[in-house]
Amino acid sequence: MTAGIIILIIASGLRGWGILNHRRGPLEAPLIASPLILAFVSIVSIIMGLIGAIFIGVDTSFWLGILAFVAFWFLSGIWAPILTAFGL
Repeated sequence: MTAGIIILIIASGLRGWGILNHRRGPLEAPLIASPLILAFVSIVSIIMGLIGAIFIGVDTSFWLGILAFVAFWFLSGIWAPILTAFGL
């Protein structure tokens, strides 16, 4: 379960970074945040979120795994202002 939580936090941070750079636009985003890289990061973070939710669901229950994935989805939106505060 701990591995699932850690994977969910890392995945939501990656997705939050992608959301933040997608909102900025191509002129303000860093050079590494090209549309191709942002799409790849988004796909990888969603897959990681699913894996983390499955890890949590296996240890607890199916419904808690679904709730963990929903939490990952909403936590991704919270990361954007936090990353902006850190200057990323």
